[in-house]
Formats: sequence, structure tokens, C-alpha cells
Amino acid sequence: MDLHVIKNLCEKRDGGIKRLAEDVGMSEPNLHRCIRLNKIQASELEKIAKLLKVDITIIFDEEVGTQSKTSISTKGNYSPASMHGNVSVNNSDVVLSERVVYLEKILEEKERLIRVYEKMIEK
Repeated sequence: MDLHVIKNLCEKRDGGIKRLAEDVGMSEPNLHRCIRLNKIQASELEKIAKLLKVDITIIFDEEVGTQSKTSISTKGNYSPASMHGNVSVNNSDVVLSERVVYLEKILEEKERLIRVYEKMIEK
């Protein structure tokens, strides 16, 4: 995972990283800290990807941050199925297993939120 990609993508966005932090609901220093430490909450990462109109997987593609041969389209709903371009993926078992763990955590969090919302609706 390389959160410096966020910083690079913000250079092309009105308001830059400061506005992105505000739109995500966090302070600019906190977003800079997350990028520097390469740690961020999954929910915030999802918001950032949507706001930047990119697929979340580019944060896991080391070549994107250096603007190599990777082509990213902002068409569709930013899911992997809607991307029209080539995003190169490091095929290392370690990277793939880390990605699986990360996606499982996101799924668990979404399932937890669904249960919370269902309880709220029942009341």
C-alpha cells in the first residue's frame, strides 16, 4: 500500500490535499500524518477513492504513484469491473494476501454497519 498516491492525485484536484481532508471529514495534518505513516482507516480510504474518482486498488499498485505505464480511467463507478484501462498488479503472494486481508476487513466493517442500521430501523 502506498498512500503517497493520494498526495500525487490531490495535485490535480481543486483545493488540493486540504480540501480532500475537509471532504473526508478529517484535519489536513491528520491526513498528512496518515500518508506519512502509510496507515489509514478503511472507511476513510474508501471516501478518498470516491472523492478522487479512482478505484481504491490503485493505492495498492506501486507503479501508479510513480506515474509509470499504468492507465486509470475515471469512467463508471470506480469499481474494478468498471475500470477501462490497465492497472498493473504486483503478483507477489505477499501483496495479494495483504490485499485479501484488507478487503475482508472492509467487508466485515460493512456487515457490522448493516447490522447496526438494521437495529436502528427496527426501533
